[in-house]
Amino acid sequence: MLAAIKGRLAHISSQGIVRATGILVGGTVAGNLITAASLPVVTRLYTPEQMSVLAVFASILQTLYVSICLRFDIALPMPEADEDAVNLLAIGASFCVLLSALTGMVLMFVPHAVYAQYGYPLLADLIWLLPPALALAGLYSLMQMWFVRRKAFGAIARSRLIQSAGSASTQIGLGFAHVGAVGLILGYAFNTGAGSVLLGVRFLRREWELTKATRLARMRQLFTEYRRFPVFSAPEALAQTAGWQLPIILIAGFAIGPEAGFLTLAMFVIQAPMSLLGNALAQVYLSEAPDKNREGMLGAFTIKIIGGLLKIGVGPLIALGIVSPAAFAFVFGPDWARAGTLVLWLTPWFALQLLVAPVSMALHVTSHQRLALITQLFGLVLRLGLVAGVGLWMPRVISEAYAVSGAIFYLVYLLVVLHVVGARVGDLLGELRKALLPIVAFIVLGIIGAFVAHWLDTIL
Repeated sequence: MLAAIKGRLAHISSQGIVRATGILVGGTVAGNLITAASLPVVTRLYTPEQMSVLAVFASILQTLYVSICLRFDIALPMPEADEDAVNLLAIGASFCVLLSALTGMVLMFVPHAVYAQYGYPLLADLIWLLPPALALAGLYSLMQMWFVRRKAFGAIARSRLIQSAGSASTQIGLGFAHVGAVGLILGYAFNTGAGSVLLGVRFLRREWELTKATRLARMRQLFTEYRRFPVFSAPEALAQTAGWQLPIILIAGFAIGPEAGFLTLAMFVIQAPMSLLGNALAQVYLSEAPDKNREGMLGAFTIKIIGGLLKIGVGPLIALGIVSPAAFAFVFGPDWARAGTLVLWLTPWFALQLLVAPVSMALHVTSHQRLALITQLFGLVLRLGLVAGVGLWMPRVISEAYAVSGAIFYLVYLLVVLHVVGARVGDLLGELRKALLPIVAFIVLGIIGAFVAHWLDTIL
């Protein structure tokens, strides 16, 4: 019996997707543990209002950076020849630097009064950090996707660990120095900066000879050949991130004060367990999906990924949502209780996002960039419309409206992906039935955890 178990474990560990996912999850877990350990300190060094300043800065950065390379980063795993891939990398890096510099030039003409009128005058003195942070974020995305192509997932995992450690130590150190929101933003910018430097140095050491294959004429040819990425994928990514981030900027404007800070903490906490598997599987999925598509097995492969996430990912998210309203004041301090309630509202959104985000690249693998763009534009209009409408008439529940809009969008997105890969809703329901037992078990654990957190908060 023992020999049979060892043989089965050896078989599982030999599977490429399991091994690759394990490496990425390991790095993400370690990074998230560092960040999670730092959060109770960070929330006691910075106020919700200061966190709101970071929320606005981060929303602007996240909105712009996903398209800063015109999505040639996403195209890197596609070419069969490394020489073509390195030329695509050169195209992406060129646009990254150019568009970051252009962003800096535009910001020079924004008067300080605009930031003051919006309610965040401190941003006027910090916005100069945006262009370099934007360039570093774009270069990190390029480096990540290059090492996805190489299946060097260990390097990506190590970069995430260093990012988390550097960001947390910067924010805590500057927090003790009482520099205010500057410490939060510098720590946030350090996150992408450290990762891009680490992977960039590794790339130059290992691929220096390959970089000599870059040719301007070949870059022009590949730009034309992969024009769907800048024409469709870049606007699609911009719409996707704008649908996520611009409502946060609206919330910060409609509800001047700590609300955007509460929402930022809530979203970070609920994203943490999701990223353990979601981000790792997304990169592994993209590295395997082109081959599966050529073999006619993309539908079954996609359902397999979603089924695994149902079994091991959705339950913990639901448990976190149940326990958060009772636990946040105890863990992060009494000023942050509102963020715990928002985690509960965000749970349906992030459970659906966990299922669809890792396999969303199927739209690009199957050359459905136009459909991906239409889907994201729908999400942008839905979210902005609902948040703006509620912000005008019922601003006290504006964050709840944002959570509901996210859940609606990701349900539609999931159905679109299933249609594109040729999978049936019945296949998904079959996987859901298999996952019911662990999901119910985590719901019970969440309820128990909520009672324990409430009890601890009353006696301590």
